[in-house]
Amino acid sequence: MWLPQTNGLWNLADNNWSNEATAAVEAFVHHDNVWFDERGAYSNVVTLTSTVQPTRVTVAGDSNYVFQGAGRIQGS
Repeated sequence: MWLPQTNGLWNLADNNWSNEATAAVEAFVHHDNVWFDERGAYSNVVTLTSTVQPTRVTVAGDSNYVFQGAGRIQGS
């Protein structure tokens, strides 16, 4: 789940994700399932700084998100 701690960067380095199974805050890893909802509204502007490869992306709830940056979401 998107839960940015200090910035709105989506990459492979910054700990902006909460692991739903363990509640640990960690970095994104390719093939994670990702979820954006009100809990991540600290930063609803998500800046992609590299190519990320999630298995699934879900945007739910009342928050509007903006995805921007030089990176991209890649997958099939």
